[in-house]
Amino acid sequence: MSPRLLVLVLGVLLLSSRGASGQLVMGEVLEAETGAPIAGAFVRLMGTGGASRATFLTGPDGRYQVQAPAAGEYSLRVERIGYEAVTVGPLYVESPGVTRQTIRVNQQAIELEGLVVATAGRRCDLDEGGGGATQVVWDQVRTALDAASWTSRQRGLSFRIQHRQSRLSPGDGTVIDENRSTVPALGGNSVRSLPAEVLAAEGYVRTLEDGSFEYFGPDAEVVLSRPFLDAHCFGLRRGEGDTEGMIGLEFEPAGTPERPDVSGVAWLDEATSRLVFLEFHYEGLPYDVGTEHAGGEVHYEELPDGRWIVREWVIRAPAIRVVQSDDRLQSRQRAMVGEIYETGAEVLLLQGRDFEWTRDRATVALRGTVYDSTAAGPLVGAEVRIAGRGWRALTDASGAFTLSNLPPGRYQAVFDHPRLDSLGLPPQQTALELVAPGTVAELALPSAWTLMARGCPDAGGTVVGSVRAAGGGRPPLAVRVEARGPDGTVLATATSTAEGEYRLCDLPAGTATLRAAVGPITSESVAVEVSGDAYAVSELVLATQALAASESGRRIGGTVRDQSNGRPVTSATVEARDQEGTVLETTLTDSEGRFAVTVDPDAAREVTVRIGSLGYGTLTSEPISLDRPSYRLEVELSPEAYEVEGV
Repeated sequence: MSPRLLVLVLGVLLLSSRGASGQLVMGEVLEAETGAPIAGAFVRLMGTGGASRATFLTGPDGRYQVQAPAAGEYSLRVERIGYEAVTVGPLYVESPGVTRQTIRVNQQAIELEGLVVATAGRRCDLDEGGGGATQVVWDQVRTALDAASWTSRQRGLSFRIQHRQSRLSPGDGTVIDENRSTVPALGGNSVRSLPAEVLAAEGYVRTLEDGSFEYFGPDAEVVLSRPFLDAHCFGLRRGEGDTEGMIGLEFEPAGTPERPDVSGVAWLDEATSRLVFLEFHYEGLPYDVGTEHAGGEVHYEELPDGRWIVREWVIRAPAIRVVQSDDRLQSRQRAMVGEIYETGAEVLLLQGRDFEWTRDRATVALRGTVYDSTAAGPLVGAEVRIAGRGWRALTDASGAFTLSNLPPGRYQAVFDHPRLDSLGLPPQQTALELVAPGTVAELALPSAWTLMARGCPDAGGTVVGSVRAAGGGRPPLAVRVEARGPDGTVLATATSTAEGEYRLCDLPAGTATLRAAVGPITSESVAVEVSGDAYAVSELVLATQALAASESGRRIGGTVRDQSNGRPVTSATVEARDQEGTVLETTLTDSEGRFAVTVDPDAAREVTVRIGSLGYGTLTSEPISLDRPSYRLEVELSPEAYEVEGV
């Protein structure tokens, strides 16, 4: 006989609007880092005892409003798929009137891919909170189901739904016959099941007076209900085959069911934490023919405005035939599966206030890479997300990421990484318009020069750059950099860092001349154009060879090496001094540790050479007589530990 498939009956909701009188709490939910409104955030008004008093699902503008049952102390809990919940409060609500509260959330992302499923265990108390991997997954399932349940109670959505009834062969599932019909509907969702209390008391399968069976299945409100949670236990499962890349929250009756019950799995996408579909099977059926033909699926969808609906559902159940068999000893009756009956519905078209959703809707993908400009390499493990939405992805070893199945539109792409914290930077934002099927975005940390320029006040122009020694040597510490105007007036000065970087702030627009100097060693003068709306970059090169004082000068050259490993010491300071200690010539060693100074023999009869470098000891040579045209020194400097206060 044919089964009756009455699960998930279409519900048309025509709700009257609630009055705005009483204790109304309203405001916006915004991202703390970007200020972007968050769509699809589930806001709960919580009482002092932890009970949920009112709920609201934010739209694209991030706005919410909840009605407090009475004046008093409350808190607001924000639940968002893919992120940990955030609670704000206490919040004191006056009576009557409107309490406004802007909620800025900086939520911690949840990584389902890293959960250890094998040791999660079986939980029969998920409604009581607690920790563990199973609780984490249940919280994501519950948030999506709460959003779907809330959507089903609202109005403002126009559906076009296709219903389908099929009769299948029990052997290979071949369609014997099928009927389809398309109907319009107004409401907040496409499905409705029986109340959870009725299903718990009477079972999910009923035997009717004529001997046929009536099947019912769980919708969002049923799974969220106390009767369902009290009667079922939960565990985790990794997806395989068609569900690869998903993590499943399994549920089954807590004990041997006294009446027909359901078991199944709620499947979530590991990368986004989004609920994809719920599959279920019937347990404790009133006939013994197996359960592989008795069950169904409910597929969920997040709409562009943050609401959730049931996109498609299907129920299948066997038609039972009772066969009479007689033998010499007794007459027996045996149940057999005659045919499989399948019924379901699918949303073909859905229209909201500001959008239209279709079954064959066009989607776009955002692909790209995140580059660390300060380290000249890919930024691995960066989180890329769309501001105000829960869509996110992590960059791989090459810095690449992909965000798929996005509705076309204009968005703010945001990326974050611990590297940003180390540089004192907030999450970086980039405006994007996603219209093509595959949009490519190149995201990058600000360059080192940009970061340096940000240290200047907004007023005036900025010049940033570096000082280096000729030949590629390391620059000496604390090089003075000076900017002069066209009339020779000093406009700004700066001292270079240990890496040779400098920054000149608050310069007037126009041409400035830059020069670097350390002792008597200077760079060439460099002219730069300064503007008030962009910074300029300039590199200054210190000369490492002193010019000859005269054609008859005496040349003193050589090489400076590290005594511990024999490597060249670059940018070591080399000074030629007379008998009174006066510095006659100065130079720096190049990238190979070489140096050369030329001394006028008329300035002194003999000189000493003093050589030193940051992190090394200082060495002074024996007096050198200038009665020969050239001299050569091979010098080894001993590494020396040093302490810099205030670092």
